[in-house]
Formats: sequence, structure tokens, C-alpha cells
Amino acid sequence: MNYYEQPHQYIPGDHYQQCDECGRKMRSSQTKLRWDGAIVCPADWEPRHPQELLHAAPTDKQSVKWARPRPEIQYTVYDDPYIRDENNEIIRDENGEALLEE
Repeated sequence: MNYYEQPHQYIPGDHYQQCDECGRKMRSSQTKLRWDGAIVCPADWEPRHPQELLHAAPTDKQSVKWARPRPEIQYTVYDDPYIRDENNEIIRDENGEALLEE
């Protein structure tokens, strides 16, 4: 029996409710509680999708035996102890003494 066909009379414990989805007014005995908490008419009721109830796959317990963080990159700077001229020829040794006679 449709809402428009039913007589408007008092039924104890069966009050009128409004559908949260479409806004139709109907008796509380005709409404349903949907999985997301909305009170809806039978036309707007839908079951919860089964894919939402799946759990994640268990994680893999496998790991690397000797795990260490990557070392920081270290740069080696070549410190030339000799004094060189503009032609890149050594003119003085590490003590500052001249190697070539001028």
C-alpha cells in the first residue's frame, strides 16, 4: 500500500518519518536503517558493498638479514703541498723552499 493510498489515521507506535535520501514522508514501519546510519524508504535502501568489508593482506615478515642505512657520501679533497705557478709547474716544495733556480 502506497503512502498516498493509506488512510491518515493514528497507529500506535507507528509514527511518520521523512526519508533522509529523497524526503518522502512515510510510516516508520516502512523505513529501513541503511548501513551508513541514514533512515531511508525501501526504494533508496541499498546494502553495503562487500569490497568495503575486506581486510588488507597480511604483511610479509621477510626482511634483510644485515640491514644498515646507506653511508653518507664522503669526498676526498686532494691537498697539494707544493706551490705551483700559472703553468702548473712546481716551484716550491711543502716547506716553501724553491726547487728551481731563477
